[in-house]
Amino acid sequence: MPQPEAVDRLGVVAIVVAIAAPNVGAVLPILLVAACPLMMLVMMGGMAGMTRGKETADTASSADNAEEVARLRAEIDELRTNR
Repeated sequence: MPQPEAVDRLGVVAIVVAIAAPNVGAVLPILLVAACPLMMLVMMGGMAGMTRGKETADTASSADNAEEVARLRAEIDELRTNR
């Protein structure tokens, strides 16, 4: 799903093109050529957003993992002393 900012930008581009060239037939080839780079920017923004969210989740998981490792080591030490 595209980010709202990207959709807004594409809307602005469409409005500017519609105002600048009301004859859509003449502008259609330009829009087709511009669609590829514009969609590439939208996809790059979406991928960057996914990466930022993953980094945050990984950080939280690392803290949880460290606590779990510490708890398990303490349990192992307790089991070794009770032998």
